[in-house]
Amino acid sequence: MIVDYGMGNISSVYNALEFISPSNTKIYVSSERSEIKSADKIIFPGKVLLKVLLNH
Repeated sequence: MIVDYGMGNISSVYNALEFISPSNTKIYVSSERSEIKSADKIIFPGKVLLKVLLNH
């Protein structure tokens, strides 16, 4: 799960994951809290402050 929090280069992260992942891997992008909480793995793209992430 790539978290879309309005910052970071999501398309670059998505493309990199698509390139290195097996062909049957599904890559998700979301800003929905419930979807993010249910994800097995979470990626926050870009450079952000931990405090900003914790407040979302």
